[in-house]
Amino acid sequence: MNCPNCGKTDNKVIDSRLSKDEVVIRRRRECLLCSGRFTTYESIEELVLPLLIK
Repeated sequence: MNCPNCGKTDNKVIDSRLSKDEVVIRRRRECLLCSGRFTTYESIEELVLPLLIK
């Protein structure tokens, strides 16, 4: 994750919570360089594999 304030990738997670429907994870992060805080929303990406029939 890049900090939206300074663009650096060094950050730490302060808090993690599941959404009400338990599909998305909300994470509060703090930049280690500029001390800016920002929120990310993360979800699992489902991969659909093609079906092969021989």
